[in-house]
Amino acid sequence: MRSRRVLAAALAAAGSVLLAALLVTVAQAAPAPEPEPQGEKSTFPEVPFTVTNDLTGLCLSGKAPATGERTGLVVVEACDTGSDQRWTYDVASKRLRNEKLGLRWCLSAEGPAMVRCPDIRSDTYRWLQGNGIYTPGDGNRRYLGVQADTHQVLVAAPGVAGRGFDWTVAPVEQPRAAADSAPAPTSAESPAPAAAPLPVAPPGAEGLPVPGPGALPAPGALPLPGPGGLPAPGGLPAPDALPLPVP
Repeated sequence: MRSRRVLAAALAAAGSVLLAALLVTVAQAAPAPEPEPQGEKSTFPEVPFTVTNDLTGLCLSGKAPATGERTGLVVVEACDTGSDQRWTYDVASKRLRNEKLGLRWCLSAEGPAMVRCPDIRSDTYRWLQGNGIYTPGDGNRRYLGVQADTHQVLVAAPGVAGRGFDWTVAPVEQPRAAADSAPAPTSAESPAPAAAPLPVAPPGAEGLPVPGPGALPAPGALPLPGPGGLPAPGGLPAPDALPLPVP
């Protein structure tokens, strides 16, 4: 009886070991699920930005639809900071919009094209630095790319050969304010300009003009008053005119 119990316990232990080894083998054989990239929140700038394709060096442009058409064009062309190359990103709907076309038109992955949004063909986009611009689609990411020979914008799996899926997203530089015409204040570290030296003594006689002959009157040329020309001391009382004190 005891031997049966020992045998049963040994069989159970062996079965556990075999089951664990089988699970490890299956786990190693199965491909690991693709990890979701960190930062599913969009890293698009919050200001208007340009999108440049790294392969071609051209900028993404959204063209307005023709009259009566529902969709417009999306192309890449020379970067000239034109208004049709400026994009905005709506955080709530995660849609790319062209600044020139306003809020009514969104970038669609079907075409791709500019379509009225919200539209069944307008897709949500995400952009992660170093991971391209992609739309989740039906669960399989489709990346925004450019065919190098035709510069045609497309949305496809990044494994398709001959297409560039790397983009650089950069905020649009705002125009700088005009420079102030007033002179810049002197830095405290820069030395003040030296003042002009003040004169310590009057200039010498050689610095004064010398009067020529006849410029000054001769000593005998000045008129002198005659004996009666001076006022008599009549303004003062005579000595005998003063009253004498009576003893």
